[in-house]
Amino acid sequence: MQFYPTQVSIGESHSADTLPFPPPATTIGFPKEVALSTLSTTELTKVRNALARALAGAEVNQLGRDTGQAKRLRTVTPHRLFLAVVSALGSSRVESLADLLRAFNDQNGVQVAYKAFYNRLARVGFATFMRAMFARLVERLSLQPLTPAGHVAVAASRTL
Repeated sequence: MQFYPTQVSIGESHSADTLPFPPPATTIGFPKEVALSTLSTTELTKVRNALARALAGAEVNQLGRDTGQAKRLRTVTPHRLFLAVVSALGSSRVESLADLLRAFNDQNGVQVAYKAFYNRLARVGFATFMRAMFARLVERLSLQPLTPAGHVAVAASRTL
């Protein structure tokens, strides 16, 4: 929402076309309309595969056990919990733990009680688990710009 300095009486409104002055062509140094490129099928497949490897259920659950987030794998597994928390925080306004619980129940098709869900989040291991998951995602999803991509770069350098 852009605010333009103008003297408008109460009850009077202006559309963008009838403002007494033209709106700025740019907003904070960026063009008003930026063309977004879409990813090709190959790029989407690479992203999907990288996310699948980084968020593999068995490995995430084992990380949850190692960090003390979970002892037994029941309905609220570390994998399910992480996906629900991240997707809820990224997609909607979360004002309470009940919002996270609703997202978890909706995503997994279960009805977990508030107390059981709260107990998982209240563990000391939960913070450790979330930090470890962040480090894991950064490690697995970051680009390695100085490493050759496959054998193409190595083969090309040998011919020079």
